[in-house]
Parts: sequence; C-alpha cells; structure tokens
Amino acid sequence: MDAGIFFSDIVIPLKLAGVGVDIVPGVGPVLDKPVRTAADVAALPQLTWEALEPIREAVRLTVAELGRTPLIGFAGAPFTLAAYMVEGKPSRDHLGPRTMMHADPETWTALANWGADASGMFLQAQLEAGASAAQLFDSWAGSLGLADYTKYVAPASARALDHVRHLGAPLIHFGTGTSEAPRRHAGRRR
Repeated sequence: MDAGIFFSDIVIPLKLAGVGVDIVPGVGPVLDKPVRTAADVAALPQLTWEALEPIREAVRLTVAELGRTPLIGFAGAPFTLAAYMVEGKPSRDHLGPRTMMHADPETWTALANWGADASGMFLQAQLEAGASAAQLFDSWAGSLGLADYTKYVAPASARALDHVRHLGAPLIHFGTGTSEAPRRHAGRRR
C-alpha cells in the first residue's frame, strides 16, 4: 500500500464542535437542526483545540501502526460541510446552500468561514499528530457553476488550507465533478 487515509470528513468534526449530527442508515449525515439563518450561524459552537485531542490520538496511533507507510489527513471542504448544515441532510441539488449564497451572502460567508475554520483546525490537528499530507475534499463542489464556486466557495477553501500551509506538508484540494474548474484552484493564494 502506498498510503493510508484518515477518512473522516463530516460527522466527526461537526460532533467535536458540538453540532448535533448523526448517521441515519439509508440517508447519511442528518443534523438535529439545519443552519439556515444568521442567528443559526451565530449560535454555532466553536471547535476547540481541546476537542480535537481524540483526533490527534487516533492519528498518532494510526501513524504508529502504519510504520513507514504515510498517512493522508482528510477533512470535508467548507462547501460540503455547509451544504449538509443548510440542508440538514444529504441533497442532490443543494438548493438550500445555493439559495443562501445569493439571497443572504453575509450569512453564507459567515457559515462558510465557520466551516473553513473547523476543517482547517481538523486538518492541522491531523498533520501535527503525524499525518504526512492533507486532503480537503469537496464532495459537492461539482453542483456549482464556476462563477458561484469562484465567488462563494473558493475563498473558504483557501481559508481552510491557510490553517496548514505553514506546516509544509503536501496539500490536496479535491472536488468531485469539477472538471470545468481551472487548474489554478482555490487552495492556492495568488
């Protein structure tokens, strides 16, 4: 095997932050209460470094078990987190988050930044505990047009990766269904 991956992207970071979410069989991640207003975003609990200790310990144990095989840290990208949070569950069209982007861009930005900081901290904890590289994974980026992605999503993805750039590890920013996105991606600051 060339590498292992610490596949934990939606439920664990949200739970560690104190957001009520569970995996519902046959559905996927379902939130206790969707996040749809500025007040909902303002009420979100903040992820703390102390809450990330179980992740650091799990990464340390996994790295020790893998020996010389590298471990890739993993986190959901801010748009993917926000899409689940607004919809309250998986969605095929992501109409809720796309509507929020256009109808209430300030609330959208606050939610995307919350997700960016949670994802960035989650990746940082993994890298500092011994992961060799990190991947920011955007499951739902392909549901957006390039203009919406560039305006409403790329800044939050860059913000998430800003949490770990100083660590010098290789970083991967991957989005499904994003073939129209230019090679110059959100993970790189100009």
